[in-house]
Amino acid sequence: MFRKHRGQALVEFALILPILLLLAFGCIDLGRVFYYQEAVTNVAREGARYGALHPTATDIASHAQQETNISGVNVQVSPAAPVPVGTGQITVTATYDFQLVTPIVQSLLQRSSLTVKGVSTMPMVGH
Repeated sequence: MFRKHRGQALVEFALILPILLLLAFGCIDLGRVFYYQEAVTNVAREGARYGALHPTATDIASHAQQETNISGVNVQVSPAAPVPVGTGQITVTATYDFQLVTPIVQSLLQRSSLTVKGVSTMPMVGH
């Protein structure tokens, strides 16, 4: 009775393996995207906080970039520093070009990178 089904498990495993690998590597890339999204949002938040407390500083973008261990984060400050105290709000936008590592996910999305963006706005309260 068992002789007829001898190789059945191996064939079924071979058929399902690509789907399992796609799910596993897709989860890995998705987790990495969430990590980089959070890191880029933190860069924007720290830059906005620093700019709100030090409105005359000219190094807001470089200070924000120092708050992360990710290289290649592009930081833009609006309005451009130095900002007069009491002039409203400061907005910091941080972007990062995230590279996908899974070729299967790249082919499904038809791209090899995603742009991750974080924006933070805070009122000017400087001294």
